[in-house]
Amino acid sequence: MLITQPEPGKFRAFDATCPHRGATVSPPRAGVITCAAHNSRFRETDGARVSGPATSRLTRISVSVQGDTIVIP
Repeated sequence: MLITQPEPGKFRAFDATCPHRGATVSPPRAGVITCAAHNSRFRETDGARVSGPATSRLTRISVSVQGDTIVIP
């Protein structure tokens, strides 16, 4: 699982498995999550595909914040 914070107080979680060939994606840099195996790129805010051989987005995982804790329902 990969948890991002695209803006203060906003958290998103994604399955860290690239939909192209199953490699693990890297944490975001400059708002982009990258798969080092084949260079697929995804937006940090919603996991949407930006470029690369992957043809679909990252799978989003529901999370919420309770106090100082990120909770997976």
